Amino acid sequence: MSVLIVNKSNYRQLTSILSNGGSVIVCLCAGWCSSCQTYFSNFSKLSQRYQELVFAWVDIEDQAELIGEIDVINFPTLLIQHGNTVVFFGQVAMDFHLSERVILSKMIKSRAILEREFSSPLWQVESNLLNHPENT
Repeated sequence: MSVLIVNKSNYRQLTSILSNGGSVIVCLCAGWCSSCQTYFSNFSKLSQRYQELVFAWVDIEDQAELIGEIDVINFPTLLIQHGNTVVFFGQVAMDFHLSERVILSKMIKSRAILEREFSSPLWQVESNLLNHPENT
């Protein structure tokens, strides 16, 4: 599967996957960010390598109404969410292999283990894509 470039017309596709218990790997970026533009190549390669996963790209400025108040401090920022559980939210290195390791570290664990590891800390609630304006 290729990278889903998220916008208002296809955002429901992303949240529908999550509402049905699926998983998504989202890169939160900005169009002006040269690091994000460079990282897109690695993110695309990851989506080709792991076609069973859903990879999505969200420009947090152009699509600000979709993500609400998610607090992105630096770019690129990855958000990995399984159903209603955010299992990773943070800046990632530009390196393909380091990004891959972050993703795999969250994908190899069972959902039950991930849910035990994350008992709703504030960052998890705030970065949950199902908790934002477009979903209410």
